[in-house]
Amino acid sequence: MAATVLFSSQDNLASGQLTNPFSNMSLDSQRTSQDRLVRLRSPPCYRCIFRDPDSEATQADWNARRDAAAYPASRMRLDFKELGLLGQGSFSRVFRVRHRLDGREYALKRSIRELSPSSPAYAQFLQEVQILAHVPPHSCVVGYHGAWVEPGPSDPGLVHAYVLLERCEVSLGTHLALSAERLAAADLVAVLRALCGALAHLHARGVAHLDVKPDNVYVRLGAGGRGGGAEPGPPPYKLGDFGQAALYEAGGAAPRQAVREGDSRYLAPELLNADLRDLPAADMFAVGATLLELALGEELPAGGAAYAALRQGRLPLLPAVPVPLSRLIRQLMSPDPKDRPSAARVLTHPCVTGQPTPERQESAPAPAKPPRASGGYGGLVFQKTTH
Repeated sequence: MAATVLFSSQDNLASGQLTNPFSNMSLDSQRTSQDRLVRLRSPPCYRCIFRDPDSEATQADWNARRDAAAYPASRMRLDFKELGLLGQGSFSRVFRVRHRLDGREYALKRSIRELSPSSPAYAQFLQEVQILAHVPPHSCVVGYHGAWVEPGPSDPGLVHAYVLLERCEVSLGTHLALSAERLAAADLVAVLRALCGALAHLHARGVAHLDVKPDNVYVRLGAGGRGGGAEPGPPPYKLGDFGQAALYEAGGAAPRQAVREGDSRYLAPELLNADLRDLPAADMFAVGATLLELALGEELPAGGAAYAALRQGRLPLLPAVPVPLSRLIRQLMSPDPKDRPSAARVLTHPCVTGQPTPERQESAPAPAKPPRASGGYGGLVFQKTTH
């Protein structure tokens, strides 16, 4: 195959005049035109939560309004070809894009609304990308490839925020909504292994995710629609969406202003009472709630009696789940944070390591009239957690 010719003719090559095939302009004329342009100012630098604070003068410049002419053209349009919409939340839309130069596909998250650099939403964006950038890559965490902002069309003082991420298949939340199927035990174990691998990596670096749920667990590209717990190779599932992630101090505590509550359906009971002394344990409660939802095949309640029952340690029976895994889910959702195993400890559990465990299933007692659970559990019997 002949190499692609990037210049218009041999005459131009001989004359030394090079032509850009995409603009019908000679590179010399473009260079002359560029020489007349005023040098563009770089966007400001922002205080990094991983570094010491800078001077007040520098901080004041961060919030200075910048004219739209000081920014280059949209990087999203210049560097990427939009291939479709992958998903949408309350804060952002996620697009499937292909890089125009390297040909690789990515997930590009873009804020729905224009943001003020002084707004809480912008501070949340900065915290998310700084955590993603400073935590080393891990096979169970959705890969991070960069972030930037672009001025909005309505006001040069407002910006759209962009985060470039590894593209994965659908989330487990989407899979659950489309199929309404319970995950098999092997898939539950694969999800548990991936989540605990990701959280052990984060917790060892003082980062709590605080929004673990099926919507934020993604199927690795090429792994197909299901994981398969015993498949060799990279983990089939990855933890993503660090919009609520926060740093915490030694012992697991974090200041109130650094914590934003995630989805209430997976929220640990202590967070409902503003108890922030052990954020890693709150993540582990959300892992248990995620596994419970995937095992049931339906969404957990967002309120009511069933919601309260889960936070009191009264979980529905799981007849299709092996007893050791069911017991582990109950431990993860213990009302007392001290009773929940850490992510590193779960990774050594026989359910995760593949060591032989009893194959008997959890079965409900058989009273004359089985009690029904309120709150949308389809009549499943609740059982108090025992240790």
